[in-house]
Amino acid sequence: MTTTSQNVKLEIDGRSLEGPEGSTIGELLREQYPEGFGRGIAAKLDGKVVDFHTPIHQSGRVELLSLNTPEGLQVLRHSTAHLMASAVLKLFPNAKLAIGPAIDEGFYYDFQVDRPFQPEDLAQIEEWMRKIAEEDHPFVRAELKRADALLQYKDKGSPSR
Repeated sequence: MTTTSQNVKLEIDGRSLEGPEGSTIGELLREQYPEGFGRGIAAKLDGKVVDFHTPIHQSGRVELLSLNTPEGLQVLRHSTAHLMASAVLKLFPNAKLAIGPAIDEGFYYDFQVDRPFQPEDLAQIEEWMRKIAEEDHPFVRAELKRADALLQYKDKGSPSR
């Protein structure tokens, strides 16, 4: 039995981008609308916020989200929370991660550590955040089933709910 791949069509800024199902918004932008790629931190696909690594399985309308939009700022804050968690784990490998959401005023992260953070720890965390950011690692969103996510965090020794 052979399967045929469908093409998806994305409408963005009055343009039409097209590619095989499973392509990402980032791939299609880079290939067919490179001047649009740098204009956003994420996108909305038919009103749903998605990142540039999200595989696309249906055609739709895309809106780029800049840092000047509430949704774009939310994406940045969420990513920065993950960046901070990575920095904390570099400095405190035994730290356990709890939650780290973006909030209206910024973001926060709850950690379980052996001792409270000191002012000098915060300076080192910021320094590591800068170093990690300069390494330019891609942020790739993954969706997991709840059981798989709990298992992943249990394996890392982090508290689960």
